[in-house]
Amino acid sequence: MTGAPGESRALVDRLRAEILAAGGAIPFARYMDLALYEPGLGYYERAARVVGRGGDFATSVSVGPMFGELLARWILDGAVSRATELSAGPGELVEAGAHDGRLAEDILDAIGRLGGADAARFSYRIVEPSPVRQAWQAAR
Repeated sequence: MTGAPGESRALVDRLRAEILAAGGAIPFARYMDLALYEPGLGYYERAARVVGRGGDFATSVSVGPMFGELLARWILDGAVSRATELSAGPGELVEAGAHDGRLAEDILDAIGRLGGADAARFSYRIVEPSPVRQAWQAAR
């Protein structure tokens, strides 16, 4: 685990306590929930700079807006080819685990620039379990 030794120890202690309280085993999904999202201790709850230059890893989103623009073009191309489906209502784009919301911003900016009248048909929803990251996304 990354972070200060005290942070790692506190998370290990938290995991151990939950495992013991459950009789020696917890579901893997619960383990990952604690390891990633436990307030103040989980991997994604401690640091803003986990992703990108200077972070633990980089993604295509963290190096610039081009990935978002490519996705926007793909979305719009699909929307044009299925125009009759879209005429029934808006298209909803859903992103899970959106970190700081940069990909959403890049996609929406590109759809706004490239989509013409179709741009207004799209809404974007982020599914995010982390209250910390929800705040980052709302701010972006």
